Amino acid sequence: HDWLIGRGLTALITAKADSDGASGIGQQPFGFLQFMVDCAVMLNHRVHHGVSQRNLRVQKYRGSAFDENESPFVIGKAGFDVAITRALGRADSAITTERVSTGVVRLDTMLGGGYYRGATVLVTGFPGTAKTTLSGAFAEAACQRGDRTLFVSFDSDAGELVRNLASVGIRLESFVTNGLLRVVSARTVTGSAETYLVRIKALAKEHAARCLVIDPVSTLSNAGNEVTAHGVAERLIDWSKADGITLVCTSLLDELNTGAITGSPLHISTLADTWIHLNYLVQAGERNRGLSIIKSRGTAHSNQVRELVLYDDGVTLADIYTAGGEVLMGTLRWEKERAVRLAAEMAEAAARLKRVRLDAEEAELEVRLKSLQTELVAKRTEKSLLLRATESRQGEASEGNTQLRELRGADEAPGAAHA
Repeated sequence: HDWLIGRGLTALITAKADSDGASGIGQQPFGFLQFMVDCAVMLNHRVHHGVSQRNLRVQKYRGSAFDENESPFVIGKAGFDVAITRALGRADSAITTERVSTGVVRLDTMLGGGYYRGATVLVTGFPGTAKTTLSGAFAEAACQRGDRTLFVSFDSDAGELVRNLASVGIRLESFVTNGLLRVVSARTVTGSAETYLVRIKALAKEHAARCLVIDPVSTLSNAGNEVTAHGVAERLIDWSKADGITLVCTSLLDELNTGAITGSPLHISTLADTWIHLNYLVQAGERNRGLSIIKSRGTAHSNQVRELVLYDDGVTLADIYTAGGEVLMGTLRWEKERAVRLAAEMAEAAARLKRVRLDAEEAELEVRLKSLQTELVAKRTEKSLLLRATESRQGEASEGNTQLRELRGADEAPGAAHA
């Protein structure tokens, strides 16, 4: 030790551990080394439910702060990759108000314009609720914007995924061909959850991805990874935010566990910026899909439940119909809307018929009014002629009497001049 210090050399000493994990440094004849060394690092390798787990723990480090907790590590193509635990919070990331489309126009409206760029989006739901479809719509919209996108699928092969999404109008093949989209199938279990994270990060950096889809991220918590999966998911979110990558993760819920509806197997719902939940509504022998936004940080969003409808030419959201407090979807909604539409059409037809009848009655009254007005004018004219004729006769009679008196040489009767 003195010899190394005197020459300014840094020495790395390894020692094997016992099967119980005890370090060989603490045993004779090297027991003194654990007190002499400045830094001691413990490595272990365990197999949990058939899954290999490698961990590292800094036991001591004189003169320096260090994380005392055990951290997973992976030995890969890039060397020795140790999971970084952020005790003081997430890495600083650039804050932006730029929006990116979800790939579904009406969902963009519900979110006030789409997801924030660099945000983490969690989509939860039972099997068959269209989580992959919603993720595919986002990937298609990202490629249409020119964003390089990585799609990691734990459920399907790349070719199957592209084919299946094409059945609902989501065309990804051209983007795979021109290199904007890379689809990676990770169905085969190749190691621990940490191994998946290292591989995903390497693929994203290699592809220079700006958008990342992991479908489903809940696969990380499969048997053997229950303890480490949550930490892996946290580091995945920290890394994507630090690199400004918009991350969309789906999480599969257990259909038999109704308590899982409001959570996720990895318990990362509190870390996600936007949480979209998909569920089923079974009515009248039909199973229909419903979509709701549980939360979306930093933006106003709709609190309405919408029906998620898949067509051959795309994905859309339909307004659900509430009748008497009951939510109607599918054919029940169609039948109710049709009944309401027919009732409205009948009411409109009745109103038009009544307007026609009133117009006819009004026209008839106008004709009668015009006839009465004409008759009134005739009566007034007749009355005026009668008055003029009477006045004319009286005038002629008076003039005749005057002339007759003049011919007779008679004078006017007393008072006649003043009559």
